[in-house]
Amino acid sequence: MTAALTAATDGDIVALAQGTYTIAPIDLQAGISLVGACAAQTELNPTTASDGTPLIRLSAPGARLTDVTLTGNSPGIGVASGGTHVNNVQIVTAQAFGISLTAGDLDLTGVSISGTRTNAAGAGGTGLAVTGGAATLADVAFVGNRGAAISVSGATSNVVGTDVIVTDTVAATSGGPGQGAVVATGGNLELTRAVFARNRAAGVAVQDAGSSVSLVDTFITGTTSSAAGTLSGAALYASGGALDGLAG
Repeated sequence: MTAALTAATDGDIVALAQGTYTIAPIDLQAGISLVGACAAQTELNPTTASDGTPLIRLSAPGARLTDVTLTGNSPGIGVASGGTHVNNVQIVTAQAFGISLTAGDLDLTGVSISGTRTNAAGAGGTGLAVTGGAATLADVAFVGNRGAAISVSGATSNVVGTDVIVTDTVAATSGGPGQGAVVATGGNLELTRAVFARNRAAGVAVQDAGSSVSLVDTFITGTTSSAAGTLSGAALYASGGALDGLAG
């Protein structure tokens, strides 16, 4: 696989047979697609544990990852470029984060992020962390992640999703109390046909001036108080941001 990726150029597809691959971090370049046989039968694991280096990096326009499962003791996917795609991918027990978007735009379709773990310091564990750029979600599930399932922060950060499920988020050892989604410092989150169930502290929290959340046809249930009892378990929590377009 490493040799094929090194030789690949824009427009090439590197196809993986069924099996488990133990790999060093991969940096997918412009227009290259890494495609598994199917997510249930093609698994990528890191050779060594890491708190900071994602197993897969999409760092050039048009990079695409499809039909694989990522698992093991490292962050899942790091994205820092436009026109990138993650489709039909499962991310299981990633460390620090499932997916991090810092710049560009990312298409997530048919993705499941579950069981993320904190880093060595007990922080992190977010399913999707967006600190810059735009993510479009369709048919995406977040289950049993830590701190917050979805975190959107920064004035250039935007997440728009349809058919999204967020359940069973728990507190990080040192960090977020287990909210379904947190939008802060000017970030924007827009969801249609979403379900938030059994998260901690708040189903959706928006804070800081300039931050905004829009929810349409969204169901929030079973939120419980934070472990420390300081946050009561609200469906929606707003402190300084705006909750707009609540419908359905």
